[in-house]
Amino acid sequence: MNSFLRRLYSLYLSFPPWKKIFLSLLAVVFFLFYGGGAKGFIFSYGKVVVSIARQVFLRMHIPVASYDNVLVLPQAVLMIQQRYLALYWFLGSLFFIAFFSGSLRAVSRYAGFLAVLHFFLNILRMVILGFVSGKDISTLQPATSVVFSGVSMFYLVFLWTWFRGEKDSIQGVMGTFPFPADLMKFILKILFWLVMAVKVIAPLLLLLDFRWLVEGILYLSKNILGWLGYPVETGCYYLKGNKGGIRFARACIGISLMLVFSVFVWLTGKSLKKRVSFIFTGLLVINLINALRIVLLYLSQAWHGMKYAGILHDTYDGVIYGLVFLMWVLWVERFSDHEIVLRYIKKKAVPS
Repeated sequence: MNSFLRRLYSLYLSFPPWKKIFLSLLAVVFFLFYGGGAKGFIFSYGKVVVSIARQVFLRMHIPVASYDNVLVLPQAVLMIQQRYLALYWFLGSLFFIAFFSGSLRAVSRYAGFLAVLHFFLNILRMVILGFVSGKDISTLQPATSVVFSGVSMFYLVFLWTWFRGEKDSIQGVMGTFPFPADLMKFILKILFWLVMAVKVIAPLLLLLDFRWLVEGILYLSKNILGWLGYPVETGCYYLKGNKGGIRFARACIGISLMLVFSVFVWLTGKSLKKRVSFIFTGLLVINLINALRIVLLYLSQAWHGMKYAGILHDTYDGVIYGLVFLMWVLWVERFSDHEIVLRYIKKKAVPS
């Protein structure tokens, strides 16, 4: 790991001055936006998007009103928020292009194009959601997931197309990196599919009911609590007893986490039997941890009321993420048989 970080730092030092400054500024802007330091810009940006979307609805003869960054339709109220703007796609795409580009002029050209594209996509997304909610308000949440997934897919396809189109010049730039080309391509492939899993596939999967999985986790939690002397009953997405109650929504299942875990294991292995066995075992562990989280949340309510429930809920997320990381390490160190892993991580000879 230290060797990898040293190589990464030496790579940064080898960049021309314009690339160092540009990448550093993008990193600062990213943390500024998502650290709460750009609320004024987000509010103003959202206000412009809402204003243009309002004009589109009026031209379609759909009654609509707006104030600040809020669009008011007959059956729905849409608000521009930080997550809605998805500025990470604009900043991340620009960072990716700058990282593999050898020309400041090309990066500047794509920066302008991506800024206009991102603005247009935000307007289009709001118009689509407003139009859909006007037809049937119950379709707003599914439509939000589909549109969110569609925007993410658009950016991934754009970056993949750019990478393929600039293949020759990118290979020249990658030739100056202190990393083997096959290792770089392997890492990029993993990153692509991890982002695809979280931003494209997971929102679509959450449209499914998953009641069988929710009921299974709640049933396991109920039995553990019963064994501990806390009788509870379960229903559709809830668990309750004399000491408190917990609502277990689909978003709490951890679909994104299970996808990320599975995709990483699948891409970093070769043997079908090993990959399927490890993924199946890992998913069982993740769902067992989910059941234990419900147990601990209920016990926290029983002993301390709601005083520590929020802290425990958020802290436990870190525990699950840490556990998944440790399972990845176990997989790579003990079970993975991918030639890239064998060559560069396990330092073993790979048969030709």
